[in-house]
Amino acid sequence: DAAIVASPPDSHYSQCLLLAARGIPTLVEKPPARSALEMRDLVFAFSKAGVPLAVGYQLRATPALQEIRRRGWSGEIGDTRLAVAEFGYDIEKWRKSPASYKEPLISESSHDLDLCCWFFGPLTHLTGHIQHSERGPVVLSPYFHNSRVLCSVILDGFSPNYRRSFTIYGTEGSLRWDFNLVENDAAYRAELEAFLGAASGSQRADCEGWEVLETMVMIEYASQLPVLG
Repeated sequence: DAAIVASPPDSHYSQCLLLAARGIPTLVEKPPARSALEMRDLVFAFSKAGVPLAVGYQLRATPALQEIRRRGWSGEIGDTRLAVAEFGYDIEKWRKSPASYKEPLISESSHDLDLCCWFFGPLTHLTGHIQHSERGPVVLSPYFHNSRVLCSVILDGFSPNYRRSFTIYGTEGSLRWDFNLVENDAAYRAELEAFLGAASGSQRADCEGWEVLETMVMIEYASQLPVLG
């Protein structure tokens, strides 16, 4: 009746194409594809099959983030002008490979980009830089924005501890979320329930394939930012 793809990332694209060809509703762990072109193929294949493709950006199902999104849209902190998404982890293989910045953008910062789009709508402009040093941190600092808000997405590959946060700043205050494991487990369960509802036709999935296509296009551009250091 439905399938969940949680295999190694390099196999997601080909497995999803097979499932689309058989008309099977699918939830795929991120990343569903390695490029915007592959993601477009998946969106087209599942649209043609008439079945949902859901993608595992479970942060959308996090209750605290849902509450921050609601409060931000309600005007509680005035007009939102800035969002700062940060992820940090000591990931040696990313620090040592200046040519592979697309990998951490796809694997981790895509979560943050997805949150920004979910909160504020499509992001249309990009600027920023990538900093690399053999003895120092890799820091990816792209800035995405639309006519409403500027989003700073920071990935620190030299952080000694795992950390993830999302903060929105308005003209009258700010709201902040910090990752915690218990809440993340609950988000996975909620994401699965939403997917099963989408597979049965009773609701939409938390994150659909066409939304990820927008994120993948931005990652393509961000991976080509100038490298400093």
